[in-house]
Amino acid sequence: MKKVSLLLTAAAFSMSALGLALEAFEDKDGNPIQRFDYEADFEAFKDAIVKKDKETIDFMNKADGTDADLLLLYFEDPAFLKQLKATKYSDLTLSDFNGTPVLEFSAEVSGSDEEGNEYESGVFLYFEESGSGLKLVNVLAAG
Repeated sequence: MKKVSLLLTAAAFSMSALGLALEAFEDKDGNPIQRFDYEADFEAFKDAIVKKDKETIDFMNKADGTDADLLLLYFEDPAFLKQLKATKYSDLTLSDFNGTPVLEFSAEVSGSDEEGNEYESGVFLYFEESGSGLKLVNVLAAG
């Protein structure tokens, strides 16, 4: 009888612990909370740019007026592509887009042409950590 009581107590404790663990992965309505690996998402975005994977780029892109072709055009510049490849997720800086916190990637190039005229160019990508993963929400290019 003692063994049965001990087993029932252990089972009750295990079920209680399991219930608490499940609560940590559910919202207030009992729906599962999805957790995203934004670092892996950023690596996937960079890989898609390098491999010219338009489907993946467009899947991650929510920026108005921008598509995979335009993004790939920006990164045809070897200096911009080199900077993108070298950037880690932890290197992205906190910024703001229409009052929403976003993570910013920036690549800039400066120099002078053969006539001595100085130039500067830049590409700025803004990512949002959304409920469906890391999404590109805005793109700025200058130069």
